[in-house]
Amino acid sequence: MPSPIIVRFTSAIVKDSIMLAAKTKSKELTAEIFRPGRKTRIYLKENLTRFKKDLLWKTKSALRPDVKFIRSSQGRIFIRKDESSQPVYRIETVNDLKDIKRKVGVVSRLQ
Repeated sequence: MPSPIIVRFTSAIVKDSIMLAAKTKSKELTAEIFRPGRKTRIYLKENLTRFKKDLLWKTKSALRPDVKFIRSSQGRIFIRKDESSQPVYRIETVNDLKDIKRKVGVVSRLQ
């Protein structure tokens, strides 16, 4: 497995546009730039603080499989129950997570 490449962007706008493009075309992203002729998927991951990383993990543990979309963007955590559901909820604390579980009707898995 190749070593990870860490990139620091000079502009949040550039970072956001690249992350969005990667998410919308994730199946088409390949590493042909680095290994011509060999198609390898590239995975992009946002660098989160320890608190946000733990909160994202707790969110995924508590809400999956009942909630289909759990993502982070610009250091914030968002959930959406399925393709047709509105609104998109933002989670900032564990207390937000408990409140949202009731709103979207998730069976309790959070201590």
